[in-house]
Amino acid sequence: MLAHVVYLMNTEYPNLKAHSIQVTKMLFSLAKRTKVTFVCNGFTVPESKLIDEIYKQYGIDLSTVQFLAIPKKKLTGISFYFTLSNLRKSIGKNSVFYTRSYNLAKRLARSKFIHHNTVILETHKKSGYYKEDRVADSPYLEQRRHIEKDNKSIRLLKNIYKSVDGLVFTSSESLKIVTADLGLKQTAYVWYPLIPKPCAETSRKGIVYCGSLGPNKMIELLLHALALAPSNHVIDLLGGSAEDVRRIRGEAEKLGVSGNIRFLNRVPPRELPGILCRYAFGLSLMEGLKVADYVESGLIPVIPRIPMYEAIFDIRHAVYFEPDSADSLRHSLDSLDGLRTSELDNSNLLETYSTDSTARRIFELIATCTGSQQKQQVTARI
Repeated sequence: MLAHVVYLMNTEYPNLKAHSIQVTKMLFSLAKRTKVTFVCNGFTVPESKLIDEIYKQYGIDLSTVQFLAIPKKKLTGISFYFTLSNLRKSIGKNSVFYTRSYNLAKRLARSKFIHHNTVILETHKKSGYYKEDRVADSPYLEQRRHIEKDNKSIRLLKNIYKSVDGLVFTSSESLKIVTADLGLKQTAYVWYPLIPKPCAETSRKGIVYCGSLGPNKMIELLLHALALAPSNHVIDLLGGSAEDVRRIRGEAEKLGVSGNIRFLNRVPPRELPGILCRYAFGLSLMEGLKVADYVESGLIPVIPRIPMYEAIFDIRHAVYFEPDSADSLRHSLDSLDGLRTSELDNSNLLETYSTDSTARRIFELIATCTGSQQKQQVTARI
């Protein structure tokens, strides 16, 4: 039998943040293969209704996952070690600790002399050690500095990377950089697990941007691209808080492009495919989970040419523009009118990054970390 996976996160669940969607998909992927326990700080809905509410929000069945709420204060400081001792009594000595929290990964690695369990960190850093990809000579340098403001130091990240037993990267560029820097061998690359969404819509048209409209999401890049010259482009913006909508609407009016954008109310992830299926193209101004949503729903992504995406998409799958370049983005938007979408197809990506493929790669890594016996079990099971 494959190792019991104990996935730990310092967050309440379910929640409205984008990372919770990725966590939910990862739990689903792993739970198809083995026993999974998800440890979080607490539940935002009554525990008796947890599975139903998760399905209502995300459209994903996690009924096979065991949920355990541990308050955040018990996962920090000296309390962490007492919590860990109690947790070990219920998870078994061969269980694997899995997290995308750098702080939890650090604490779990430091306490291996107590628990002796394998520790796997899923890292979402770009260019090895950053929250977002590095863009040289960006006109939005101040915004990019703000994004990196609370990022952990490279020195600390390197220490964490070296302290855990295995690393799962969602960026192949980061994998290459980190393995070259640190000589690490027990690694895997998965991107985001994709779950194809059925779509009855046959006459797709238009462009949608789906996701946060916050100040660190580079929405100004889109407004500046639209302002370069008059056009009939209308970009639907799906999501964002009321405050963000007011701010962007005001900026669009100042630039004279308020007629080129349209605001749609945010919806739960479960309802998202029904809306996305109406569109031909999905816009992303920087790396983000929204691109996975586009692929799942059959849209052609319009994305920046960054190393992370170049490893996933080619001209058969996406339309590129140069990162942080309003001129390049405008050229790509203008080119969509004459583009034959029938010549673009991302269906093969649904297999390459499927939940099954994601689980296989992670369990192969776990097998490498835990020894040859576990590796034989993985081969027989998957």
